[in-house]
Amino acid sequence: MEICKSTVEELFEELFTEAKDALKKYIQIDTVNPPGNVDEAVAFLESILQKENIEYKIYSCPSGKKAIAGFIRGEKKDSLLLLNHMDVVPADQDKWEFDAFSGKERNGCIEGRGALDMKGLGVAQLMAMIFYKRRSVVPKKTVVFLAVPDEEIGGKEGAKYITDNYWEDLNPVGVLDEGGFGTKDINEKFPVFFVACGQKKGIWLQIKAHGKAGHASQPSLDNPNDILIKALYKIITHPECPAGDKILWDTIIKVSKLRGGAYYLMAKLYKIKFIRSCIGRYLHKIKFFNAIIRNTETISVINSGIKVNVIPEEAEALIDCRILPKTDYHDVIRRLEKLVDDERIEFNVIKEMEQSDISDSQSALFKAVQKSICSYYKNAKVLPYITPVGTDAKYFREKEVDSYGIYPIVIDQAELESFHGNNEKVPVREYKKCCEILIDIIDKYCCREGEN
Repeated sequence: MEICKSTVEELFEELFTEAKDALKKYIQIDTVNPPGNVDEAVAFLESILQKENIEYKIYSCPSGKKAIAGFIRGEKKDSLLLLNHMDVVPADQDKWEFDAFSGKERNGCIEGRGALDMKGLGVAQLMAMIFYKRRSVVPKKTVVFLAVPDEEIGGKEGAKYITDNYWEDLNPVGVLDEGGFGTKDINEKFPVFFVACGQKKGIWLQIKAHGKAGHASQPSLDNPNDILIKALYKIITHPECPAGDKILWDTIIKVSKLRGGAYYLMAKLYKIKFIRSCIGRYLHKIKFFNAIIRNTETISVINSGIKVNVIPEEAEALIDCRILPKTDYHDVIRRLEKLVDDERIEFNVIKEMEQSDISDSQSALFKAVQKSICSYYKNAKVLPYITPVGTDAKYFREKEVDSYGIYPIVIDQAELESFHGNNEKVPVREYKKCCEILIDIIDKYCCREGEN
C-alpha cells in the first residue's frame, strides 16, 4: 500500500482535529510525578481504543500503576512499538505565563505540561495507529501503542517491568520513543533533525564538605560552606574535554559542515585531543551541544546550615552527572577528586542509572524515519545523536532492539528549554506534520516492508 501526500491530506483533516482535542483533554488530566497517578489517563486512552475498536490490554505494575497497550495485528507478529509515557514532571505555576494544565489552543500553539514531554507525541502515535485502523489496513508488521507510567522517575516499575514480564505480547523489532527533535538554529535555510540512537547514563553524586562548627562572627578556614564553594567552582570551571567517540563526532562533523566555517575542518581532526578541546570551548557556549559532546556535571541542590550565625559542621551539594556510553563512571569520579584535591571533600554515589546501548543508524527503521521526515520538510537533514536525557528506550536497547527517539517537529531554543521548564507548548502547525510523519513511518516500515 502506498500513501501519497494528497491522500494523507484528504483523509487526515478530521483525524487531526480529533488529535488536537484529545491532546487538550489529555493535558488536563493530572499525571504529575510524584505521585504519578495515571488511572484517569489509562481510562482516557482506553476509551479512545474502545471507540475505535482497537484491541488492547491493560497491565498492572508493582507500584499499583497501570500501563496500556493497543494492537493493530499485522501479517507478522514482529512489531513496531510506539512507546510513550503518561506521567509528567511538576510545574511551578507562579513561573508560567499561562495555566500549566489548561490544554488551551492559543496563538497557534497547544499549551500545557506534557505538550512536548510527552503527551503530545503519545497522542500523535495513537492517531497514527487509528489512521490505519479506520482504513482497515493489515500491515505486514504489527503496530503496537504502549503508554507506560513512571518514566519521569526512571521507569523501573513502568517500561522495564513491562519489557521483563510481557515481552512476548509486544515482540518489538523496532521502537519509536521520545528524545529527538528538529531545529533551524543550526542553519536557518533548512531544519536539522536529531534522532536519538542512544543516551547518556545518569549518575547522581553527593559532594559533602567536612569542616568545624562554630560562631559565624569568627570567619574560619574550616567553614564547610567555603570548602564546598571552592570545590564546586573548580568543577564548573573545568569541564571535561569532549570525548573522542566516532558516532558522536560523525554528527558533530556534519553539523559543523552545515554551519560552515573553520570548525568543520577542525572537527574532522577530532582524534587529536587538543582539537577536541578547542572545539569544546566553542560548543560549551551552546547548551545543547555542550550536553552531548562530553561528560557533564550539573549542580542541582545545595544544602547547608541551620541558623544565620552558626557555622555548620557539614555542607553538601547534589550533582547530576551525565556520562557518554562506554564511559566508566569511576573514572569520572576520580577526575573530580583529582580536580578538587581536598581531603575534606567526600564524593558519594546516591543513584546509578542504566547504561544504554546504541542503535544502528543504518537500520531499516532509521532509514524510514529519515525518508519520512525529508518528505515533509524540504532539504531537511536527519542525523543520529546521543541524547543527554534518560528515556525508556534504554530498556529496549538492552534487549538489542533498534530504538530511536524522535518527536518530528521543528522547535526553537525557547521551546526546547520548556522541556521540564516553564511555558511548555507545541506549535499546532508542527504538530500536524508530526502526525503525518508518524503515519508515513508506519507505512514505510510496517506496510511496505522490504521496499525501502
